[in-house]
Amino acid sequence: MFSNNQRIKRIGAKLPDEQITHIKYFIKGAVYSFCANNLEQNGTSQWFGVYTLFGGKNFYWSDPLVELYNYYIKSGKSSTDAKNMAGQDVGHLLKQVLQEDERTYDIDNTQRRFSIKTYKCTKFNTKQKHADK
Repeated sequence: MFSNNQRIKRIGAKLPDEQITHIKYFIKGAVYSFCANNLEQNGTSQWFGVYTLFGGKNFYWSDPLVELYNYYIKSGKSSTDAKNMAGQDVGHLLKQVLQEDERTYDIDNTQRRFSIKTYKCTKFNTKQKHADK
């Protein structure tokens, strides 16, 4: 969830719900891994965005993220356009994942070549769920 109200946009790719669910689980895993391994002194996570989780060294997408790119390629988009549109979809899905999460996230805008959303986990869920033995 976000510490303030956020508008969540729909993605452009028309993929089956099952594929979208797999992509969202993949994104959630990347977020949890990043937040657990990149902590500030005060215990909050460092700021992150789509470019942090899936850009740079992680630019070569594989399943399930590549399905977004493949959708746009099959729709007749150029490789550059497909990459940009898939990246925007991942951004919208990231925001959905964070909104649905029980952890609390702050949101900000960071200026790169253009303004992008960045996030920071400020409150981790401290409840532990254990199966009865």
